Parts: sequence; C-alpha cells; structure tokens
Amino acid sequence: MIKCNVTVCGVIGRDASIRTNKEGKSFLVFPLRVMISATEGKTAPIEVDVSKETAGEETGSYRNSTRVEVQGTMFLKHRGDRI
Repeated sequence: MIKCNVTVCGVIGRDASIRTNKEGKSFLVFPLRVMISATEGKTAPIEVDVSKETAGEETGSYRNSTRVEVQGTMFLKHRGDRI
C-alpha cells in the first residue's frame, strides 16, 4: 500500500453521511470526483473516497456537486485493473 500527504480539489459525488467505526467514533464519508491529466491532453475522472473525523460537524456543508479542496493522507489501493 502506498501512503502520501495530498491536497485534492474535486466535486462531491454524493451527499456526505456520518458513520461509526468499531471503536464507536463517528466520521464523515463522501466520494470525491477528481479529473486527472491523461495522455494526449485529455483528462480522466477518478473517484477518491474521503473520510474525516466529525467532531460534531454537520453533513450540510458537504452536498452533492459541491466543489471542495481536501487535505490529508491518501492511501492508494488496487480496485480491479486500476489503482
């Protein structure tokens, strides 16, 4: 697994939701669509799964089709033929 610190700009793909992990801590989750440069000047979309500790935050700020910038640690994992 590859791990790196990133700043990513993209569009939220679905309204954020709050989930709870095994330890009982709640966190915010949403998919982020990011366009990356591909060959011959074209762009290709990728989807980044974002999770964030909530600390009492509301999901209203993280609505579908909202453009956001997120900073954090990215973990790259294989999903089918793509990373």
